Amino acid sequence: MPTRQAGWWCGNGSLPRVAQWRDALIALYNLPEDDLLGFTHAFFPAYAFDEHVIEHGWAFARQGDGYLALHAAHGMTLVTTGNDAQRELRSVGQRNAWVCQMGRAEVDGSFEEFRSGSRSTVWSAAVNVGSDTTIPTNRSLRVIVICFLHNSSESPTPTARCSCEMQGR
Repeated sequence: MPTRQAGWWCGNGSLPRVAQWRDALIALYNLPEDDLLGFTHAFFPAYAFDEHVIEHGWAFARQGDGYLALHAAHGMTLVTTGNDAQRELRSVGQRNAWVCQMGRAEVDGSFEEFRSGSRSTVWSAAVNVGSDTTIPTNRSLRVIVICFLHNSSESPTPTARCSCEMQGR
C-alpha cells in the first residue's frame, strides 16, 4: 500500500507567516541558513490559464474574468525544465516576501488594466530583521508586517505582527 507523504507543494518545508485581507495576501519566509533548496516557490500552472504574462517582476494570469498577480521581493523565474516546467515560479533567497493580488473584470476592468494597476503598486520589499514591510495594493489596502524578529535562542524564529486596514474602495 503506497504511503502518502507531504511533498513539494504541501508547504511542509517551511511555513510562511501570512497576512490576508480580502483579495490581497502577503507571505513572509525566513528559511534557515542551512536550507537545502535556498528558494521559495509558487504554483503557477501557466498552461492552465487562458492567458498569462510575466513582466516587470510580476506574474499575471487570467482565467475567464478572474485575474491573479504574484510578486516576490527577490524576483522570480518560471521553471522551464523538469517535472515542474511551466507550473512553478521560483524566487531565490532565505528571507523573502510574496504578494498575491486577486482581481476580476467587474472590479478591475480589462486584464491589461489589472496588470497596469498591479505594476504601478509601490511597496517596500526590504525584508530584513526588524524592518517594516508595507504593501499598498491597487485596492488601497495597507498591510504592515513587522517581521523576522529574532528571539534569544541560537536558532532564529520568525515572528510577525500583522495589521490590515482598508482605506476605502
